[in-house]
Amino acid sequence: MENREKVDSIVRAEYVLPVDARMSVIRDGAVAVKDGRIAEIGSREEILARYTAEHVIGGGGRVLIPGLINTHTHAAMVYFRGLADDLPLKEWLEGHIWPAESRCS
Repeated sequence: MENREKVDSIVRAEYVLPVDARMSVIRDGAVAVKDGRIAEIGSREEILARYTAEHVIGGGGRVLIPGLINTHTHAAMVYFRGLADDLPLKEWLEGHIWPAESRCS
């Protein structure tokens, strides 16, 4: 009888890049996903020995990396919508937006 933990899905790839402090690269790797969260990352052999899933996707010729998140934001500029918005970008930023932002900080 199998004694593997049930997860929602297993994603396999020729290379898994967990983006950790060591900049690890897992060749022939896999990721176990349960309840929308990563349960474990490891070699394909380790993950398939420990977990079972109805959905197993991926395989050779693929690279699996974390989702990319845009950390560059202009949220503060929401407060300045409409402020001199008919000007060229350089004049708008240097002459109006940046001075307004500096008065608020």
